[in-house]
Amino acid sequence: MTNYNTNNKLTYDELIQINDELRYTIANLKKQQEEYEQCTARVYAPGKSYKELEEKLEKLKQEKNQEIDRLINTMAQANKEIQKCQTDYYNLKSRNIDLERVIEKQNVVISMAAGYISSTPQFSNDHPINVKKWLMGGME
Repeated sequence: MTNYNTNNKLTYDELIQINDELRYTIANLKKQQEEYEQCTARVYAPGKSYKELEEKLEKLKQEKNQEIDRLINTMAQANKEIQKCQTDYYNLKSRNIDLERVIEKQNVVISMAAGYISSTPQFSNDHPINVKKWLMGGME
């Protein structure tokens, strides 16, 4: 498997890669189990009883199934993390759009206030204080 970042949080791409690797590993384990079952059906083992071979085969099947179950559980956890990342991304994107709208509205209000204040004689455009810059917080 590939080395991933050392902190506890995996990136979306890392989770996708883990998910793909787990799917590949599960498919390989199932294929190996099938091949093993076919081979053991044809094996001649001197000194071993058929019952011993059956027990060994059953034990190997259980081990493979446990490994497959463990990988499926890991894959399910990775899918949950991917879904959480997608939800977080959507929420952040929505929040960003909301903030852009608020900033847009504030800029309109500032421009309107600057226009109103600039129309008064003491704050005309010729006055040393640039009203719009002052309202935007640019002058000390």
